[in-house]
Amino acid sequence: MKVFRLSTLEREPADPKTFVGRARLTRMNDAAVHPPTNVYRVIRASGPDALAQP
Repeated sequence: MKVFRLSTLEREPADPKTFVGRARLTRMNDAAVHPPTNVYRVIRASGPDALAQP
């Protein structure tokens, strides 16, 4: 399995068709080869500043 550092990955708005409410998504594509695996980290908003970039 591949190791990812969250501080080096971009966050993007989550797809509103998939998530109810505001959320941010971090993609970790190709985390594993066998089986092919992508990992997604989702942060849901709980306040006005919850989705601010650090």
